[in-house]
Amino acid sequence: MFFLVLGATPFAMAQPRTDVAIARGTEYISLNSAKESGEVIKSLNLRQAYIQEVDPLIATFKELEYLNLMKNKLPNLPSEIGQLKKLETLVCSHNLLQRYPSEFSNLKSLSYWDSQKNKLVEFDINLAKLKSLRYLNLSTNELTILGNNDRQKIRIAYLDISRNNLTQIWGNNVIFPNLKIANLGFNELTQFEWRKKNCPQLTELILENNKLTEIPTSIGDFVQLKTLMLNHNSISKLPTSISQLKQLELLSISFNQFTEIPEVIYELTSLKTLILSGNPLDEAQITAIRNNLPSVQVIFLPFEQTSDETAQ
Repeated sequence: MFFLVLGATPFAMAQPRTDVAIARGTEYISLNSAKESGEVIKSLNLRQAYIQEVDPLIATFKELEYLNLMKNKLPNLPSEIGQLKKLETLVCSHNLLQRYPSEFSNLKSLSYWDSQKNKLVEFDINLAKLKSLRYLNLSTNELTILGNNDRQKIRIAYLDISRNNLTQIWGNNVIFPNLKIANLGFNELTQFEWRKKNCPQLTELILENNKLTEIPTSIGDFVQLKTLMLNHNSISKLPTSISQLKQLELLSISFNQFTEIPEVIYELTSLKTLILSGNPLDEAQITAIRNNLPSVQVIFLPFEQTSDETAQ
């Protein structure tokens, strides 16, 4: 297997530059030259190569498995990338991308896709067609809505769509049979509609920094949950069904509107860490739960103290 490494040389750091391809120790001044060399290229690294576009010629590297476009100034990518049938890893983070061509839905071998820290305003990719995809990171973009994957089966195991402007996510008709970690934090969500049938293997759910006022009783069906992050919302109570989360180890309900510690917390037999800071609770309540749950690390800063720190 030969590797194609594209990186800026010290004397070219300040200017966008032509791709430089390296395979078997030979340097080429363009992708075309690399193609003409006859080498079999499986890995292509354009990380911080100071490029502003990717030549559609990239589609000629039929054996390409790894493509790193991280930290450039790319406003778009050519649809021809969708022809790379053997591509397994695609890293596009830290660019200026606003959308992806629909042809990317044809990347049938893709298992890892990192697109965090771009300018994405839409993501209209048919994820159901990407049957090998297990990791998808769309965090820190400008998404307000996700593409329509209704009644589809999406096989990813790790999903990060945090730090966008999403008011809704895929509905409860979408099935995630392999999903274990879902980071939906730092969005504009007012409700969480997923059911266990949507993601039966979910172990970590992050809903922090949204606009939730309540948690549905269906949360109790996610019996494999080990981490549940509900901090920085507007929640004042927890459903009694949470008592069914017998594997839950970390629960954060900090910076909400709890005036009393939910009794249901005492039924979480595997709980190791409970974060309560930023709620209008008094020291007597905190002392009581620490005494009653001596094996649980209870983290609490008084409401007044956290308010003062936030103001500063």
